[in-house]
Formats: sequence, C-alpha cells, structure tokens
Amino acid sequence: MKKTLLAVGVVGVLVPALSFAAYVKTGRNVSVAEAISDNVYVAGGNVTVSGSVQGDLLAAGGYVFVTGKVGRDIMVGGGNVTLASITAEDVRAVGGQVSVGGTLVGELMAAAGEVTVLPGTAIAKDSYIAAGTLNFNGSVAGSLTVRGGAVYINGTVEKDLTIPSGKNVTLGPNAVVKGSFTYTSPSEATIEQGARIVGETTFHKATSTAATSGARAGVFAGIFSILLFVKTLATLVFAYLLWYTMRKDVVAAVVQATSHFGRELLRGFIFLVVAPAAIIVAFITVIGFLPGIAAGLLYAALLILATPITIILVASLFMKRRTDLRWYHILLGAAVLLVVGFVPFLGWLAVFVVYLAALGALLNVLRLKFRRGE
Repeated sequence: MKKTLLAVGVVGVLVPALSFAAYVKTGRNVSVAEAISDNVYVAGGNVTVSGSVQGDLLAAGGYVFVTGKVGRDIMVGGGNVTLASITAEDVRAVGGQVSVGGTLVGELMAAAGEVTVLPGTAIAKDSYIAAGTLNFNGSVAGSLTVRGGAVYINGTVEKDLTIPSGKNVTLGPNAVVKGSFTYTSPSEATIEQGARIVGETTFHKATSTAATSGARAGVFAGIFSILLFVKTLATLVFAYLLWYTMRKDVVAAVVQATSHFGRELLRGFIFLVVAPAAIIVAFITVIGFLPGIAAGLLYAALLILATPITIILVASLFMKRRTDLRWYHILLGAAVLLVVGFVPFLGWLAVFVVYLAALGALLNVLRLKFRRGE
C-alpha cells in the first residue's frame, strides 16, 4: 500500500516531466519544423523550434531558437536563448543571454547574464527578471520586479515597477509606469525626457555596504544561470564517465529505480536521514573519531555519486525505461533536470524525489555487490 501511494505521488509530481505522451528529439543539431500536437522535449548543441506546439515546450542547448505558437508553457535553458515572435502562456528562461519577443498570456520569469525583452512584446501577468544587464522594451499588463546590475526600462508597465536592487537604473523616453515605481540603487535613476510615471516614485538610497551588495546582487543574479549551467555540464560529464566506464553497475541502478521506484525512493530517504545520525553517534561513542570521519566521507561520496545517476535515470524514464541509451539521451536527462529545477516547489520536489530514488538504487546495487564479494 505504501509503495502504491508513493508511486501515485511521484507520478503526480512529475507531470509533465515524466509524461511519455510527448515528442522527444535530441542530437547535436535539432530542428522541429512540423506541427506537434503533444508536449515537446528537445535538447542538443543547437536547437531550433519553428513548428507549432500544442502542449508544453521544454528545450535546452548551447544555442536555442524558438519561434511560432506554443499552446502552453515554454521552459528553456541554454547558453544563448532566443524566443522570437512566440505565442505562449508562461515562459521560464535561463541562460547566458536571453531574448524574448512575442505574446505571453501568462508570466515571464527570466534569469541570465543579459536579458532583452524586444519591442512589441506583450506580457499578460506579473513578471520577474534577474539579470546582469536588462533591456526591457515590451509591455507587461501586471507588475514587473527586477533584480539586476544595469537596468534599462523603455516599455510599459501597467501596474507597479519594483527594483529591489539595481546598480544603474534608467527609464528610457518610451517608458510608462502606470503604478508605483520603487527602487533601491546607489544613485537616483536616470529618467529620460518622455518617460512617464503615474504613481508614486520611491527611491531607497543604498548605503555603501548596501550599494555594494545591490551591485553584486545584480551581477550574481545575472551569472547565477551561467554557474548553474556549468555545474550541470560538470555533472553531465560525470554521468558520461560513469556510463562509459561502469555501465553494468549504472544500468543495474537504473533498472532497480525504474522497476521498484517507491522502494528505492524510501531507501534513499531513509539513508539521507538516518546516516548522518549514525555518523554523529560514531563521533561521540567508543567507535571513534577516525571511523566517523571515514563514514562521513563515504556518505558525501554516495550523495555526489547519486547526482549523475539521477541524470541517467531521468533519461531512461523519458525513453520509456530503455537502458540502451545513447549520449544524446543522457544530454536530454540533464536538460530536463536543469529546466524542471526552475519550476518553484513542484519542480524542486520532482528533482528531489527522482534523486532519492537514484540514491536508493545506488545503495541497493552496492549492497548486492558487497554481498557477492565483488
């Protein structure tokens, strides 16, 4: 009964990430030009989506270009992301450079070193942007919240414009803020001739410490996505090393996780919670300091090792539990984890659940190997 409830919960959390009713395509160069009636999941070095998509679009790659109509949400990550003349609901984008243009009937959430919202872009709901450099030329029907270094607003904000931290804030000649304008910066904003603020303007001058923190916050917000992308690439390389050097054991872990997901999820959770307590006991009892140190290092190593296995497990799930994976399948798994991880709460929970299952399966495989004396 417990296993069934866990399985049901996991399936609920991972939708749409584990939905198999989807169009999946990976490779060095990926192009989707046809109309797709399902969700679309694509990943590669260069990704282009120009056909219409009725469901969600999840894309990741070094360079990602999307144009046309998407029936539901867009989640995209990459070094250079361009969304041109799109129609979609919510858009969540992360990358080194992100450019957005088109019509969004939902919200925009973007984080990048540089974010550009093109002229003519219409966003229907509240939006949130973190960038080292922001150039906003569109319109948002709700409120706009920005954290960044250099912030340039030259579009329309129907409600409030809030900038909790910005090193340099400028309102261009076409800027219109119909609600309040509240910002924190080392110096007052530059408001060019023609800019219009209907509501109240509130300026919070950053102290010397706060000014530095605000400037750094903009830079950190901008490079956060890059660091995360680098971390994902490092984990991806680790996954490839495991796959090509220890494939038998990795496949065994994937099979365990996909065949007994609930059981391995529970095993991983118990290990995650119980092992630290056991290590602490080792430190404070006659077992000794050195064994406690060794156990702690082993615990950390297993947690790290479970991360690349999580990528391979996700790749296997997307390929309908296949274990004869190719390199681009594993790339897809990394892309999915990267993008799903940006979905607040449910995305984080989904990643954590799959990670625990991978951890549990890893522990089970090691236990069996130890029992066989391998």
